[in-house]
Amino acid sequence: MIRSDSKQWTAQKAVADEAEIELCELLASWGCVAGVQSIGHAPGADVAAVLTIEVKADGKAGSTGNAAIEMECRGRASGLQTTRAALWAIRACGEWFIVPVPTLKRLASAAPVVGAAEANRVALVPLAALRPAALVVKRGAVR
Repeated sequence: MIRSDSKQWTAQKAVADEAEIELCELLASWGCVAGVQSIGHAPGADVAAVLTIEVKADGKAGSTGNAAIEMECRGRASGLQTTRAALWAIRACGEWFIVPVPTLKRLASAAPVVGAAEANRVALVPLAALRPAALVVKRGAVR
């Protein structure tokens, strides 16, 4: 074990502190409220974050190969266009696709939008495009 008063510990600590700040900046770029709890010895955790997450369950994605992302409802912007969430969590095909909103907006802008103007209009984001851009977790993996 490295002693907390050694040069090696001090050097490792500086790297860890920089990593905490970098993670907070990354989370903030997604719209999360994040901050380092304590540079040094934090009780229980190094970083505290408040994440806002929009949750969508897409039962048809398995047969279509696309996640249907709401863009408009009755001719007005809605869904992804108006969300205040930092992340979207999309449950599809036995997995969770967790993706930062700016990334999902980029993917949706390149996807076809379908639906009638008097109803919902959705962007059909291919799961094949979503997968490399998202954190993908198998359902039931965390128990």
